[in-house]
Amino acid sequence: VHYGVNYQNAYSDGTQMVYGDGFPVKDVTAHELTHAVTERTANLEYRYQSGALNESFSDIFGAMVDRDDWLMGEDLPIGAIRDLANPGSFGQPGTLAGWVATCSDNEGVHTNSGIPSKAFVNIATAIGKGDAERIFYRALTVYLQAQSTLEDARAAALQAAQDLFGAGSSQMQAVEAGYNAVGLDGTAP
Repeated sequence: VHYGVNYQNAYSDGTQMVYGDGFPVKDVTAHELTHAVTERTANLEYRYQSGALNESFSDIFGAMVDRDDWLMGEDLPIGAIRDLANPGSFGQPGTLAGWVATCSDNEGVHTNSGIPSKAFVNIATAIGKGDAERIFYRALTVYLQAQSTLEDARAAALQAAQDLFGAGSSQMQAVEAGYNAVGLDGTAP
């Protein structure tokens, strides 16, 4: 937890979690632990759309452990680093139309994670954080796989909502609406 000198980051490498001074805060710790859960379940490849999902799930469950707001890392010495409810405030797209095509950052895993994160906020706002986190945990651990796309995540969340709450449930309708609002309507490339 006191890694390096003035190291302003945290990461999990599959063997250990590493934190610079002041970085083992509640949501960042949950974010890093979720990377381990993801590695051992869906094993989302850390690049392009699957990598953006990997980062998004870690932000989502970080926010579910630190439930007071939608900010990621607000208690860090450097302040918040992402806002799930307003991805644009940290330079992330909040809709598929804003997807950032880049070769850096493993093809934009941190930048583009704002899209599925915003879908989660939409869903959680409609049905509550408890139901939303159950849906997303099941989607991650049961239905997603290494090269899943953003549309695969939408399909997984819809199936998880149906599994947990029934076909046509308000939870299923909220998942559909939440993803549609970010441009993921079942037809995106």
